[in-house]
Amino acid sequence: MRDRRPYPAISLTAHGGDLTAIGNDYSFDDVFSRQVCAFGKPGDVLAAFTTSGKSENVRRALIAAKERGLKSIAFLGQDGGRCAGLADVTLLVANRTTARIQEGHKFVLHTICEMVELQLLSGNCGSANAAV
Repeated sequence: MRDRRPYPAISLTAHGGDLTAIGNDYSFDDVFSRQVCAFGKPGDVLAAFTTSGKSENVRRALIAAKERGLKSIAFLGQDGGRCAGLADVTLLVANRTTARIQEGHKFVLHTICEMVELQLLSGNCGSANAAV
């Protein structure tokens, strides 16, 4: 919302070549966990999203994050599925409608981003590395 220094963050869904290479050579269940292993460092934060909680690739990314000392936030829907309980923080939108779950996730994500940005600008936080 304001001009500020850039913070290091990457989207694990942004590079189609990575997704197809990992999916083809390993498994599409590993497309996020392999990137967490490649880029994640202790103290980084993984934000993971699944409206059903059933996404195996998200589940494996959360496990990889925990094994490597990353913090994690899981944005889940319905009952949380197999991803429930794997993250340091779980934000559950307990609804069955995908659109409502995604709307809830988007609202909460934007609120968290605003809060984190205020903390970083005030100097009250450590490093700002994140993988989304």
